Amino acid sequence: MAVAVRSATVSIVPVPAVPGVELTEVVGAETPRAPRVVSAYEIAVCHEGEIQLFRRGRIRCFTRGFVSLAQPGEVVRVLRTSAWLRYQLVQLEPSVVGERVLATADHAAAFPYHFREPLTADPVLMEGLLGLIGAIKGAPGEVPRWVAGLLGRLRSAHCSEPALTGRQGPRVEAVRRVREYLERHYAEHVPLATLARQVEVTTSHLIRLFRAHVGLPPHAYQARVRINRARALLREGVRPADVATETGFSDQSHLTREFRRVVGVTPGRYQSAIL
Repeated sequence: MAVAVRSATVSIVPVPAVPGVELTEVVGAETPRAPRVVSAYEIAVCHEGEIQLFRRGRIRCFTRGFVSLAQPGEVVRVLRTSAWLRYQLVQLEPSVVGERVLATADHAAAFPYHFREPLTADPVLMEGLLGLIGAIKGAPGEVPRWVAGLLGRLRSAHCSEPALTGRQGPRVEAVRRVREYLERHYAEHVPLATLARQVEVTTSHLIRLFRAHVGLPPHAYQARVRINRARALLREGVRPADVATETGFSDQSHLTREFRRVVGVTPGRYQSAIL
């Protein structure tokens, strides 16, 4: 189903037979949104226009001929877009790529796909992505085969092993622990002082450290985690009013404001597009 996002049209195409695979298509003039935290593996292709992104400490230009790669936990900030856009984005939930939550202190082990670069012009990957998109739209039974081929190309040509937690140093370890705490307590009010005590630093130092490594201050990151959880509940058919309560928003209007800032549409429109 297609919904209007300001002056752009967004189509969201789930694959009921393959839970965890979803296609988003955007056509038109899209206004930049608030920064967001990626919750699934995202592989996107731009057909027309240009999107200026701030990712991994640099400004990147996503334009025709490139594939964009993003992994769970990454912060994506859209700085500017051209007057007209047309792009397609496939989301693969972690379960789709065979991830398992590991009972280990090695947080990086939960992310078997770590993309070396956020943009690539790899023609083989492009062909695989376009084939998957075609299957999602016209031949759902072929989706598993195309997903397997796409993941194989990603693994062989575009992934590297994440650094092990023990090798990352105390600052990265502190940020990891704060992120995990916020992800566990996303629906609660978490004072900065509580977070600072978790890693034995001052609140001001924590804000600087977290922003430098994640791209957002801690509570902005928590808000994005809430939005990701809200999206998951909406996909399950939970009413927006109940979603607001379960994800820690003060009321449905609060959820609606924040959801629109990050996703581009209201929770109700998002839900109607995928159910």
